[in-house]
Order: sequence, then structure tokens, then C-alpha cells
Amino acid sequence: LVNSSGITIVWRTSVDVASVLVYGTSVDALDVEVYGGSETAYKRDHAVRIEGLDAGNKYYYGLQNLNDETSGASTCRGSFKTAPQYGTFPTLRLWVFGDSGNSTQLQTQVADSYLNYVGDEPADLALALGDMAYLDGSEAEFDAGFFQAYRDILSSLYVAPTLGDRETRSVSNSTSLYPYFDLFNLPTNGEMGGTASHTEAYYSFDYAQVHFIALNSMAMNNGQLNDMLNWLSSDLDRFRGGTFNTQWLVVFFHHPPYSKGLYDSDLDINHEMRTMREGVLNLLEEGGADLVLSAHSGVYERTKLINGHYGYSYSWSEAQHSKDSTSGSPWQGRSYVKQSLRLAPSEGTVYAVCGVASRPSLAGGLNHPAMSAVSREAGSLLIDIKNRRMEAASTAAVPATTAFSANAPSEPFSTLCPVATATYFATSVPPHASESSCTSLRSTP
Repeated sequence: LVNSSGITIVWRTSVDVASVLVYGTSVDALDVEVYGGSETAYKRDHAVRIEGLDAGNKYYYGLQNLNDETSGASTCRGSFKTAPQYGTFPTLRLWVFGDSGNSTQLQTQVADSYLNYVGDEPADLALALGDMAYLDGSEAEFDAGFFQAYRDILSSLYVAPTLGDRETRSVSNSTSLYPYFDLFNLPTNGEMGGTASHTEAYYSFDYAQVHFIALNSMAMNNGQLNDMLNWLSSDLDRFRGGTFNTQWLVVFFHHPPYSKGLYDSDLDINHEMRTMREGVLNLLEEGGADLVLSAHSGVYERTKLINGHYGYSYSWSEAQHSKDSTSGSPWQGRSYVKQSLRLAPSEGTVYAVCGVASRPSLAGGLNHPAMSAVSREAGSLLIDIKNRRMEAASTAAVPATTAFSANAPSEPFSTLCPVATATYFATSVPPHASESSCTSLRSTP
């Protein structure tokens, strides 16, 4: 849990120990100690909450085993950054990955591709789109496929996850819940600025000028689904009338409403994709959603700027459902433009399927008519939000060979990772009329 004034840090030790976290604003000055409960408490799972921090500031931390007199002073284990003050407009970078928990060499290559891609400008936070622990979401599989696989990244990056179908196949011995709920500490009571959901199955939070909503696409029980939809409606109601300084709405859940990959949204046996499409998307679009992210289908797919399509793919109408049928590439002068300064209903939403972090699939025709870009290359998605402009690129672990990727023009990201060929889109809203940079903000990346 991270907000503009504090953060919760959790860690696990291999055996029961008493440990302390130290932190400071410099690697060489970890001079503030924080204990997770009693100094002498022996345990494997540790958590501390640090308050009174400065907004948007970077801190360094270390850990020390208090039971080991030979361990000496704590050394730096990582860093963390508090959230910017709500309503401010810094440049934000998001890392998005899904279907990641296969514990394969390809998963490692995707993670390395991200690190090479960003260089010394890492993401401010990450969104994990589910299926983080193959095959059954057990604690051991989470350890191997997520916490160990991304150990170096997780030590300095806040990750907001959502529940995938793999995470629902195991039950914790201690709580009778999915291990997912034991392993993540999520904002159930509005600790990060969103509306309290009172469950870790779905939640929301604010980060600077962006509002994030994590939904549970596994909520097929009518009671669970209705509870989630009622909460979602309340969360979105906060933004009606433009009284909040929120410029962007990003939503993420596991099952894609549109896909022709490993799973076909027209042939959805368990109905998760159909339920999200028919029962949830209208609320999101009326609430002004800009970007909706999902995984599950083992491919990368990205729609045009669309609105109002809740049926099967054969019911797609370009004239009726597409707000902008171009590529969305700012480097081709094709940025999607939304006219309102803040969240507004039904101005168009981009939907992206990003389920290629460890297990890209060769199945499916990748021929959904709503899509503008598709790929089977392993990779992840990097999103930069620059005030009133959102830009995204899918980073590939290996050079892509599909035509749309091979023909992608030169752009700023390519200098950071030459092999990360990508599909690009940008969504921008016009600046205040008084700003002299109006034309450049709307027409250049």
C-alpha cells in the first residue's frame, strides 16, 4: 500500500526471525528504524507501515535479522517512492504484464526486456493482470513464478495485481482462502484514495492524476457480481460533474472482453469474457474509462478507440462502435483525441490484451474487427502518462516479425532498447485554452 505520505512494506524470511526495516533518503544513511510489531517477535511474514513521508519522494531501505549478531548493519535492499500528491500532474510510467507465472526462460527475457527498455527511468508502479502463478496459484508457485522471478524488480516497485483464473485453483491451509489473498496487501478501505471495497477481490486507488480500478473477472456468482457492480458504480460516481482532479481512468482485470487469441470472446465457455463485456463495459465507458487492460488469451491485442460494443464480434459496426478507426500512432500523426479535460462519458476507450509475459500462444486467428494491433510476441506493455497525454508501447523480448511491428517508425523508446519493437498508441485530451503549447501537445509525441 502506497500513498503520498506513506507505504507498507512486506517481506518473508526463510525461517522465523525477528527483523527490522531501516530506511532513509540516501543509500548511505539508512538511519530510521521501523519494527513490524514487537522487536522480539519470531515470524516468517513481516510487514511495516511507514508514515510521515514526503509526497513523490524516493527512499532507500534495508533489512536486518535481529537474531543474528553476526549480520551487522543493514545493507540497502531496495528503494521505494511515495505517490505524488493527488491532483498533481507529474510524468508517470506504468509497467503492465499478464499471464506471467510460467517460471520459464522466456519470462526472464521479458523481465530483462523491460529493464533494458527503461534504463535509468523505471516505472513508478506496475499492474499485474493475473495468472501470476502456474499451474494452480499455490504459494510455492507464487514464490517461484512471481516473487523470485521478479525479485530484483519487486524490491523497488509497487505492484497492483488482479485475480486470474490460475489464482483460484488452490486454497490456503491457514485461511481457507486463495493464497493470492495471503500474499498481497491490497487497499480495501480506501487507503490509497479509492472507494472502500471491503474486499481484496476488487479495489481502486488514486495515483497523481490517474484513477485505477482493479476488478475481479472471476466474480461469476450473481451475488458477488452484483456487489462488485454496485461498488464500481459508487466509485465512478465520485467523478461525475468534473469536481475531481482526475484526468485518466485506467481499469484492469484478467479476462478480456474482446479477443481472438488462445481464448475466443465469442466462444467463452465459462462466460467470464462475455459477462465482463455485457455487464461491466457500459459502466466503465459511461464513467469515462480511457484504457482497459486484461490478459488470459496468450497474445497482445489492442483495439481502436471504441464505444458501445457489447455483443459478439459479428455485430461489430465500424460506423457505430469506432470513435477513431486509425492506428492511434502519434508518430504517424494518428493520436486518439478525447475532447473533455476530465473524465467524460462515452468519448471512447482503448482495450488492450497483454497476456504474453511468459506464455505467448499460437492459437486463434487474431482477427477481432475491433482490433488495431495484434502480436504473438512475448513481452509487456509500457505506458507513459504526460499530463494530458498517454502513450503506450508493447515491449518485445525478441524482435517482432509481424508487419505492424516491423514497420513501426523510429520513436523515443527505441533508443532505450533497440530490440523492443512495438505497437504504439497515444490518447490525448486538449490542454486548457490558455496554454500556449496547445498545438504541440495535441499533434506531437
